[in-house]
Amino acid sequence: MQKTTLHLGPGAISDYYTWLQSARHGDMLIYYNGDLQFDRAQEFPTGSSKSEEGQRLRVCLLDALADRVSDDARSGVVTLTQRRIGPNLYEYRAHRVNMRQARADQANEQSDAERLPA
Repeated sequence: MQKTTLHLGPGAISDYYTWLQSARHGDMLIYYNGDLQFDRAQEFPTGSSKSEEGQRLRVCLLDALADRVSDDARSGVVTLTQRRIGPNLYEYRAHRVNMRQARADQANEQSDAERLPA
């Protein structure tokens, strides 16, 4: 299993799909560190300062990336997990799933279970 960290910024979605194409079954991508639900819910008033505009852009990128990863999880391309790092701080992970490999692994687990004595 290979572990990769994605950096949120311009090109992050492209980087995500590049990882998705090259990742093997079980490889893990850390696609965000923080509190995803809270960070996506931030709102910025009209006429914000330049620093707030930068934050607004970051939230837009985060929304787009999280939506793409979530869509891929619903279609079975990845599975999602998270690990708590600290108070209100999580590591959000996508694990690559190769459907053929997943089925083979499941078949092996079933045959192993059948061989165990009752």
